[in-house]
Amino acid sequence: MIFFLSNFSKAGQFEVTLRSSGKAPELFNPVTGETRKIARFWPDGEGTRVAFHVNDPADSFFVVFRDKLPAGGSFVKSERDGKPLSTAELEIDYDKGGSLIGVASQPGNYTVTMSTGAQQKAHIPPACEPFVIKDGWVAVPRQEAPSTLTQEIVFDLPETLAKAKAVKLDLGKVNVMATATLNGKEFETLWMPPFELDVTKALKPGKNHLRVKVVATSPTSPSFGPEVRLAPVLSGVFKTQVSLPRVFGSKMVLQRDRKVPIWGAAEAGEEVTVAFAGQVKKTRADSNGKWIVKLDPMPASAESRTMTVKGKNEIKFDDVLVGEVWLASGQSNMQWTWGQVLPEQRLQAQTHKDNRLVRALHLKCVSARSPQSDIDGAWKNCAEMVSNPEKFNLSSTSNPIAGQPDISCRIEDEGVSAVGFFFAAKLQKELGVPVAFISSSWGGMPIECFIPDEGYTAAGLPLPKPGDRAKTVGNAMILPLAPYALRGAIWYQGESNRGASDYFQKLQALSAGWSRIFQVKNIPILQAQIAPFDYSRGRNPNDSTLCNNIWAAQYRAAREIPSMGIIPLHDTRIDIKDIHPPDKQPVGERLAALALNSQYGKNVVATGPSFAAAKRNGSKVVVAFKDIGQGLVTSDGKPPTWFELSADGTNFVPADATIVGNTVEVSASSLREPKFVRMGWKEIALPNLKDKNGWPVFSFAAQPVAP
Repeated sequence: MIFFLSNFSKAGQFEVTLRSSGKAPELFNPVTGETRKIARFWPDGEGTRVAFHVNDPADSFFVVFRDKLPAGGSFVKSERDGKPLSTAELEIDYDKGGSLIGVASQPGNYTVTMSTGAQQKAHIPPACEPFVIKDGWVAVPRQEAPSTLTQEIVFDLPETLAKAKAVKLDLGKVNVMATATLNGKEFETLWMPPFELDVTKALKPGKNHLRVKVVATSPTSPSFGPEVRLAPVLSGVFKTQVSLPRVFGSKMVLQRDRKVPIWGAAEAGEEVTVAFAGQVKKTRADSNGKWIVKLDPMPASAESRTMTVKGKNEIKFDDVLVGEVWLASGQSNMQWTWGQVLPEQRLQAQTHKDNRLVRALHLKCVSARSPQSDIDGAWKNCAEMVSNPEKFNLSSTSNPIAGQPDISCRIEDEGVSAVGFFFAAKLQKELGVPVAFISSSWGGMPIECFIPDEGYTAAGLPLPKPGDRAKTVGNAMILPLAPYALRGAIWYQGESNRGASDYFQKLQALSAGWSRIFQVKNIPILQAQIAPFDYSRGRNPNDSTLCNNIWAAQYRAAREIPSMGIIPLHDTRIDIKDIHPPDKQPVGERLAALALNSQYGKNVVATGPSFAAAKRNGSKVVVAFKDIGQGLVTSDGKPPTWFELSADGTNFVPADATIVGNTVEVSASSLREPKFVRMGWKEIALPNLKDKNGWPVFSFAAQPVAP
């Protein structure tokens, strides 16, 4: 299959998806008939995404798909001394043996990452200065039209250039096309920038003869230069090295009491040895260069130890602990960091700065059109997470659902999830072992962004269509994490699905998908109930859309999906005009209490009271609750609020309520025979009923009243 690409608006770096898959793309030169492999490409839905650099707005290409995909994968990104590069800064090609050759704009240590996750490295040293051919040009007597200029020169090649591995000839600015002949070898005609040629094989030590013929279009005059340069090409051969994704790193925490997968990439067939805590595991990279070992289950340990991964090269991760690992995911209320929380909670977080037993793997908000093998993130200790927390804010983020490109930012400038931090700090205090959370959230994203395909299949839901933008977040921020060993997940998401009636089914898919990719049967997922908010901006104070679609689904999921739970939070100093409540500490700590109770068997309060039954007593309705701890009370000392009664379950009227022991008596003078009761079932409702132990009573939907 062949594609013709043209009509670029400007020079620069471009990406395009072509409707061909399963084959490797090549650039075809119709002038010379030669083809050149394209190094940077990756699957994109049912097509292939190709990246290339355009030197001139008038440039055009033929892209051919005919050869099978390379076993070692394709090149997807590059770095120089740890900093990302564009395709213009490092041109990648293949030699005849299939090795990657890099031509760079600057010297340095280069790393390229392949689609398989393998990394290849090359050191490109500084080169000698370019040789300028400026004086001594002789015009060849004109034998052609006035629009033609031919000049030649004899020059001595500097010894430094004679020793260079590769040399390019740069003719400078040409009007309009040029043909160069060096020592009798005529090169192809150049008719667009850059006017450069690889002349390595034509050069010789000592004297060299160069002739340049330029043809212009009327009425302009032919010209080139004013300087012609011979410059060494900064190049190097890349060699595959043992590598691991950035989910592994110094300061990481490994999950205790479970097998711990360690994986990465290497040269096909290369032996890889992983050593940690007295264990030594060996394996060989498969034909695609992938490898994986599993460490035997280990007890928790606060000892700072080193993990060594060795093949032809060696990698060391220092200060590695063993304890508990949880994923913290969702949208902005999980992502919210120190710049958005209450000032006193920033100060509280700072008291943990010397706590070396709380860690985080912090992911940047990035998206990808196809599943990635690596994350963009880094491990942080407490000092890095909470020192001067007031400086941390959410970076400006894009919206991949709307097709906006990711905004570049440094992981060092971003704060971790405040909810995730308070969750981990509470767990660590109560369990006395190292605790880490993986901070992987993105504001405004619907649940579909986080569900792997395995989840849709297991839940019997149709798979998203290839190229669906909703998959771009999970491709870059969830799939590359797996199968990192962890205990479970905390989940704060739902605002962006408010209008959807299938949230329960999507929670089923999330649970099934994460269970499969993280290899945890019925993975614990602990939900934060979505906070009340005036979505209608005052236009409809009776709106219950969030309650009917999200709260109801969350409650049902906590009842029916194994290992899923929920905590209420409508009492956490909420302003219904602000969709982002700043009081994050009780949210994290309640989630921690739920984890302590459900996953670690600790006898702690882990839920608020919830509706149990309703029975009519004359014109009153007596509402009973389950999971009452110390007794019912209200947060402000006033009668319970947001109770309503109905005769048909649809039309409700406000009701008076009174606490009587562990029940609440509800009545409305306008309704003598109520048949349904509900509490707080509106998007703006902030009920004041709570347990004396501090946990609020869950809001509840219309419930039938027994006679």
